[in-house]
Amino acid sequence: MNAHPHAEHMAEYAKDAAEMTNPWVLWEICRGELDSNWQPVWEPLYGNPEWRLGFKYRRKEQPAEFWVNFYEDGRRIIHSRHSSAISAAEADPYPIKRTAVHMREVTA
Repeated sequence: MNAHPHAEHMAEYAKDAAEMTNPWVLWEICRGELDSNWQPVWEPLYGNPEWRLGFKYRRKEQPAEFWVNFYEDGRRIIHSRHSSAISAAEADPYPIKRTAVHMREVTA
């Protein structure tokens, strides 16, 4: 017996669905179109995938993570590591409203 061509992705999608109500926001679809550089065109999903045989599916790349220090005067300074945000906040003489706020890039 042969497995469904998308079986591995289906299993991965099921794990996402067990953790969130809108797992499709983590996935993309390629319907076979190519861009001007002959590269596959990947688009976001807007609902549960249909797992069509002629299409390709993939999980989006992990979003960028960063930490932000928010200052009383409205400035925001972004750091790539939690430890650097904490160190900068401790060394900075200016009043800080929030320190090392963890953020993640979100694309829809």
